[in-house]
Amino acid sequence: YVGKWGVSGPSPSPAGVAPRRAALRILDRVLRGGQTVDAVAGLADDLPAADRALALAIVGESLRRLVEVDRLIDT
Repeated sequence: YVGKWGVSGPSPSPAGVAPRRAALRILDRVLRGGQTVDAVAGLADDLPAADRALALAIVGESLRRLVEVDRLIDT
């Protein structure tokens, strides 16, 4: 990727990717690492407030629906 000023670097992520990646990191620490959401919510602190809110909303909804999703997978 060559940016606007001719400087090469990694291509920019599409909008909304950063909060989803943060949510994934948080969910991994909660589900695999046994940590609480409160303990690892700081992984999203580097995001703007709206993106941080989105990341935590994704985490909350994912955990809230986890039993339902597991049941659907098992059937």
